[in-house]
Amino acid sequence: MKTKTIQFLAIAFIAGLIFISCEEDNDDNQKPVISNLEVGHNDTIHVGEGIHLDFEVSDNEHLDYYKITIHHEEDHKKFFSETEWEFDSTFTEISGLKNYTVHHHDILVPENAELGEYHFHLSVADEAGNLAEVEKELVMAAEDDHH
Repeated sequence: MKTKTIQFLAIAFIAGLIFISCEEDNDDNQKPVISNLEVGHNDTIHVGEGIHLDFEVSDNEHLDYYKITIHHEEDHKKFFSETEWEFDSTFTEISGLKNYTVHHHDILVPENAELGEYHFHLSVADEAGNLAEVEKELVMAAEDDHH
């Protein structure tokens, strides 16, 4: 009887170790995937308008948020002026989903934004904290440059 109890406990212990090691193998270590990114019109954004933003995002588990940062390319070289514009915001409508198509024009560029080169950063995180990032160079143009 004692031998059967010891065997049972040994088997239960080994089964527990296997279960724990299998559980650890299921940790999410895959970054989200960003595809088909469109910003502005051919990477040109215009003062006084909403920025066209379109991209697809997916994850093997669940997405959490995406963050967009836009700043003047000269920000690294000089002090911030009154006409320079920058944007930094986090969006959560993708939270809990496996895939999503983002399409909006919600980022409004002020009329007095400085023209020139801007840098666009997109970061997408999943619920496990994995982060995918994409960067683009944009051009800020006058409102009537695309009509």
